[in-house]
Amino acid sequence: MMIKRVVFAWDFLLAIVGAIFIAVVFPCALPIDFAKDIYNVGISVLSIVFSVFFAALAIIMASSDDDFVRFLEKDGDYTLLINTFQVSLSVPNQLIRRRSS
Repeated sequence: MMIKRVVFAWDFLLAIVGAIFIAVVFPCALPIDFAKDIYNVGISVLSIVFSVFFAALAIIMASSDDDFVRFLEKDGDYTLLINTFQVSLSVPNQLIRRRSS
């Protein structure tokens, strides 16, 4: 059920349509400068998104009362948020371990 929810989500379908569009419109080989610029934009966007994500989670976790946490946990959102945060923190550590070995 969870996989079906992810596959038929609007953002996933939009990403697939965008990938197909780029595969059709762009040439087979891209200039290295263009690829480097796209990579830099992606890294910049991800750094902003992750910093906002971690700041929001720090605020949620540091809240003194449990009313907000109970409100989020009604539909299981708090558990999902904490699990996502845990995965986001563990992925860079695993990548660093792989590079060092």
